Amino acid sequence: AQTSDWSDPVQQHFAQAKQSAAEGNFQQAALALTFMENLLKQHANYQDSLEQLGASSAAAIGTPLREPLRTVLPPVEAAPADMQLTFDLQAYANDRSPCDMVWASSLSSSTAPALWTIADNTLRGEDAVSLPFPGDSQVGRSSLLAVDLNFDFRQDLVTVGEQGCMIYVNQGDGSFQSHDTGLTEFSAPWRTVWAWDLDADGDLDLLLSDHRDKIQAIQNNGDLTLTPLEQFVDAEAVRDMAAADLDGDGDLDLCTLSVRGEVFVWQNERGGQFVATATPPWEPAQMAIAVGDIDRDGTFEIITWSATGHLRSASLRHDGTWRISQIVTHRLLDEPARGISLTTLAVADIDNNGAVDILASTRGNCWIWLNTGNAQWQRLPDTPLLQVVSVADMNGDGLLDLVGLAGNDVRVASGVGRRQYGWCDIHTTSNPDVGDKRINPFGIGGRIEVRAGTLAQAATISSPTTFFGLGHHERADVARIVWPNGTVQAEFDLASRATTAAKQRLKGSCPWVFTYDGTEF
Repeated sequence: AQTSDWSDPVQQHFAQAKQSAAEGNFQQAALALTFMENLLKQHANYQDSLEQLGASSAAAIGTPLREPLRTVLPPVEAAPADMQLTFDLQAYANDRSPCDMVWASSLSSSTAPALWTIADNTLRGEDAVSLPFPGDSQVGRSSLLAVDLNFDFRQDLVTVGEQGCMIYVNQGDGSFQSHDTGLTEFSAPWRTVWAWDLDADGDLDLLLSDHRDKIQAIQNNGDLTLTPLEQFVDAEAVRDMAAADLDGDGDLDLCTLSVRGEVFVWQNERGGQFVATATPPWEPAQMAIAVGDIDRDGTFEIITWSATGHLRSASLRHDGTWRISQIVTHRLLDEPARGISLTTLAVADIDNNGAVDILASTRGNCWIWLNTGNAQWQRLPDTPLLQVVSVADMNGDGLLDLVGLAGNDVRVASGVGRRQYGWCDIHTTSNPDVGDKRINPFGIGGRIEVRAGTLAQAATISSPTTFFGLGHHERADVARIVWPNGTVQAEFDLASRATTAAKQRLKGSCPWVFTYDGTEF
């Protein structure tokens, strides 16, 4: 502004505003600026400035705020639960029954979930893929893992069994090539395998458990070479694991379940260091664990299913204590046992009403409790007789399906909704051409928060695709992506009943700090 051209009254109000602001009297400063603006409106340069802004003289430009504005967030709402949701239980089109285990897994961010089965020590997939499996007498849900180990945006396969751990590298043409790591640790018998970016270096590391001793962590060097880590966590006999940012500090924490039913929480201190934190006061005999934002407050809870039938959630308070909430109670003694002994606990929006639901499955049965959106849970009356292993949209119709076993037969229970709620499927991929590749290929371990009007959901990215129900909304207003390295990205106006490709965008430039020890940096 050209203050020399201002009249004396204008300059007096301007000086008064500066003095009041310096004294901390911002209300008086705002009042002086209002008088100054009214006097400036008659000046030609003020009108010229308005024209450059594309605003009319009647519009309020730069109206000063006399006090901070406090906005109250509207209550988070969801559409009514679809209590008429049913499932069409059918044999898979390429039925490979009988088999010992079945999984559904996405091999990239652009392909539909693929079905994998194990029978007679052989892993079979799509397009007649047949691979040796290292023993199947004790195969479980976490005996097979799809993970991109070499940053080519194709999911490789990791299998574990009595004969060790085997890696099959995705060749991109539908075939897989066995990869010899040369590690003696891969010759030991293992029962379960998981993958998370433990050291935040941009690639996914492996965690192996034999259900007896401590977890074996395997560092991924990003080029298909692996390094065993001697120190990780003191968790022993781990048979299940879940991960999410439980304390809201921007990194991934771990929750483990032992074969004895004990639940432990491991806080991420970064640099590959995880320390035990206060454990929620649960009863010792837990059958399964999961994580999810079941109350839609943006904070992830741990969900457990006990042998006595209690489904409970635990959320970490700011003071380090836990808030335990009862969800439902369902005693297994009242249910007949069918098929294999396996336990699955999953958190997903099965009816697309905009609030995540809970699925529990064991003894060849499954039960679903739909989230009504008002802190109430209703058990879905019609669920298939199926030992559920995976939850995924197998047919691309926008409703999640159930994949599992009926005895030793492969079955897919396709969801059939009555309310025709909307949905969005977000496919996340990092950008290998910019930055320092500190984000793994599909952003595994990050989080996505979706808002559509008063509907809100949050989920941890655990696969190349992350699914959200939208209820009655025809689009999602915004999807806020927090990549594993902490950078935030927003995608706006996501169409309902469609997939959205969310590719990492380089944002800003972060300085690097170097230290010199007298010899080298």
